[in-house]
This record gives sequence, structure tokens and C-alpha cells, in this order.
Amino acid sequence: MVSESGATLAMEALLRWNHPTQGQIPPSRFIPVAEETGMIMPLGSWAIETAFRQAQLWPVIDGVAPAVSVNLSARQFERSDLVESIGSAIGRTGIDPARIILEITETCVMNSPERSIQTLQTLKNRFPGLSVAIDDFGTGYSSLSYLTRLPVDILKIDISFVSRLAEAGHEKIVRAIINLGHSLGLRLVAEGVETEEQLRYFVDNGCYAFQGHYFSVPVVAEAVGALLSSAGDSAAAAGGPGAAQDRSGNPVDAAGSVDGPAEHSSRANRLIRGASAAQ
Repeated sequence: MVSESGATLAMEALLRWNHPTQGQIPPSRFIPVAEETGMIMPLGSWAIETAFRQAQLWPVIDGVAPAVSVNLSARQFERSDLVESIGSAIGRTGIDPARIILEITETCVMNSPERSIQTLQTLKNRFPGLSVAIDDFGTGYSSLSYLTRLPVDILKIDISFVSRLAEAGHEKIVRAIINLGHSLGLRLVAEGVETEEQLRYFVDNGCYAFQGHYFSVPVVAEAVGALLSSAGDSAAAAGGPGAAQDRSGNPVDAAGSVDGPAEHSSRANRLIRGASAAQ
């Protein structure tokens, strides 16, 4: 997850199964099986704690350590001991809750909106600084009345809209999502950014951060440290800060992204140069 200045804000933890005979098995095949059999509970707990533990090994750039973003499945989010499970992982790894982003899908939240509100509020109260992101936003059926009540921090614009941005209908939906996020004071993240044109569009429209193959393909855990160090050096060389900070040294806030088109364009050029140097 990269900011408009080219700084690495967070790394999203992805679960992959490298089978000894079948090779790479995608999550779309084994996650549904894990959910049906109940294995998603121990698997999810292991994945979260492993991600937290690995994040503790990442380099600190300009005094800031990148956040780690982890996905919660519907079954995980519904478990009665979710708060205790997250707390145990935090306690065993020693990670600062302010470096944690929990991602849940729009559909998952709306399965039981009142319960979701209570669960998310409990998590944020128990672990100050922890952020919550609604993943794949725009693909579900959110009630706007509930969306205003959800204690979330980030909306992630689904890759299906980003990849078809050139189509007039999709661009209008994306613009509506961005306007909605800004009006609610939420940070917006564009998923699946793969081209310079897509990046320029989201920078010009005041998005908080971006992720996708334009910046890096998924890498194994052992390579993250070198990738972060390289990205920090590239951002600094391109004229941006080497950490997840804005011009005042504070975390970037989408609600404060009110610069004019020329200023956005200037930062887009710096980000594009930094991304090119990191590839």
C-alpha cells in the first residue's frame, strides 16, 4: 500500500499454499474448503499471528515502521472470541496496534450490521490505533445508514472498478465512491493499480493510497525487508519522504487532501518516478 508521496504505508499479508506436487494453489481453491471444514479458524489465527510476527522484523524508515494489513474471513469475523484472539496475537508478538489494519469485506459486514458495529467498536476500543478497512467496496450491498455508523477508517475500491476505469459507467461509480469516502472522512485505497493512467486518476482525485502490480508483485516474506528498504530509498530519491508521512510528518489523512489539480499532478509525477525506480 503506497501513499501519494511514494511512501510505503503498509504491506498486505497474502496466504498462499505451495503444494509439494501441485505447486501454487490459489486461495480461491483452498479458503472455501477451509471455511466449510472449520479449518479456517486455526488457519486464520496462525496467519494473523505470523503476519504480526513478520511485521516486527521489517525495517523502520525515517522513524516509521509500515503497517501490516490482514484479511478476516466471514467465519473469523463471526467467532465469539475474535477480540481475544487478536489480543493474544498482539500480546505474543508485541506489535503496536497502531500498525495493524484489519480488512473485512462489505458483504461480511452487512451479514449482521448491528453485530458488526459492536464487534468493530470493541476492537478499536480495546486496541487504540488499530485501523479497520472495508475490502472490495462497491461489490456488496451496503446500507448508507449503517455505513455512517460503522467504526471504519478505510474504504478499499474493488479491483473490478479500477481495472475497468476507462469505461464511462465504472468511472462514475468510482468517482461516487471517492466522494462518499471523502464526505465520511474515510481514507480511500485503490486496489489493483497496474497502469500510470490509473495511478494519475486516483492521485488527482485525492485517494489516500494505492496498491497493485504497478508498484510490486507479491513477494515472499523473506524478501519484504529488502523491498521496503528499496522503496524507501526510491521515494526519497524521487523527492518524497521515505516514510508514511505527509508534508507535516503526520499520517496522511484523506479528508485533508484538498490540494488543487496542479499540486496533485506534481505528486503523481514524483510517485510515478519513485515506482519506476523500485520496479
